[in-house]
Amino acid sequence: EKPFTKLGANIPSFNVLALNEQLFFDTSIAKNKAFVLLLFNPGCDHCMHAAQQFYNERERLKDATILFVTGNTLWGELPNFLSIAKIDTSKANNIIFAADHSDLTKDIFEYNGIPQVMIYNKEKILQKKYFQNVSIDSVVYYMNK
Repeated sequence: EKPFTKLGANIPSFNVLALNEQLFFDTSIAKNKAFVLLLFNPGCDHCMHAAQQFYNERERLKDATILFVTGNTLWGELPNFLSIAKIDTSKANNIIFAADHSDLTKDIFEYNGIPQVMIYNKEKILQKKYFQNVSIDSVVYYMNK
């Protein structure tokens, strides 16, 4: 287990390149809101399902910043992924799709399955992590711990 993936860990410093071609930093995370980080691959069925779940439940997740991060070399695949998943990011301002720009994934990816979902509370402390399958009920529960 890597230090940043232990329960109780703080969010590591990072910057990712968002779909809107803007850098998103750990310091960009909304204050007093939970944070959910999902490491994913645009070619993964589990990841597609998770993205659709988060998008469809966006109203329940409005009190969190949701960040989907893929490898830097897969940045160009994000528009197609969102199109296939029928995700309109303009209708979900708190859900961000991005590519790793700062080697964040090498510090937190555990290779136990994707998506790797890490749920942080409002204090930005890691509460829970999941691999492959995640329920929105669990995400909401751990966001509020």
